Amino acid sequence: MSYKEQLKHPNWQRKRLEIMQRDNFKCRICGDTKKQLHVHHIFYENEADNIWNYPNESLITLCSDCHKYEHELNLFDQSLEIFKKIVLVINEPLSMIDIDLIIYQVTMDNPEIDYKEAIKLAFKILLNI
Repeated sequence: MSYKEQLKHPNWQRKRLEIMQRDNFKCRICGDTKKQLHVHHIFYENEADNIWNYPNESLITLCSDCHKYEHELNLFDQSLEIFKKIVLVINEPLSMIDIDLIIYQVTMDNPEIDYKEAIKLAFKILLNI
C-alpha cells in the first residue's frame, strides 16, 4: 500500500484523530488552532511499515506552515550530509562550519529564496560552478 493510500486508510484516520485530540487540536510548535493541522512523523523506523503502527510518542500535531518547515529542516540536514560527502570527494580542506557559513551567507544575500534553492546555490558556490 502506498503512502498516499495509507493516509486515506481508516486506521490512519483514527490514529490521526487520537494524536490531534492528545495535542488539543493545536500546533505543538506555534500553538496555532486556525490553520490546517497535520500529524507529523518525527521519525520513520521502517518505510515498509504502515504509518499508523508508530507509537504515539513519534507523532506530533503541526499546522501546515510548521509541518512544511519541519520537512525543510530535514532536507537541510540531508543536504549537510551530502556536503560532507562532496568535501571528501573534492578533497578540499573544508569544514562543516565553512559549509554552514556558505548556506548562511546565501540565505542572508537572498532572503526570498527557500531552503531548496539556498542549498542549490550553496552547492554552486562550493563547487565554483
